[in-house]
Amino acid sequence: MKLSLHTPRPQCRPGFLLVLLGALSGCASVPGETLAPWGLRRDVSARVLAQAGQANPGCRSPRIADTEVLELHGGGTVALERWVVDQCGTRANYLVTFPSGTKAPTVVVKPE
Repeated sequence: MKLSLHTPRPQCRPGFLLVLLGALSGCASVPGETLAPWGLRRDVSARVLAQAGQANPGCRSPRIADTEVLELHGGGTVALERWVVDQCGTRANYLVTFPSGTKAPTVVVKPE
């Protein structure tokens, strides 16, 4: 019987990596100090970018450049944030209002 001191290298499966990358790309990471719940960040980001696209249809690649908490509810949850969009070199501010005490919050987005 032959013994080997060789430690097998872990096998990396391409399918696993694709699933992992897909899961990570689903996270809505935005710059700044947003306190928006993780579950809402993607929706808020999409809504802000949609409004930015309507306001400046000539910019084909708007992006969230910054976020800033402006107000908190009494319980410490976010009430109002400013989201800044870079629209091909021009910055536009959007106010995002988060209602208090609702299970499925209806976020309001409007230009500042």
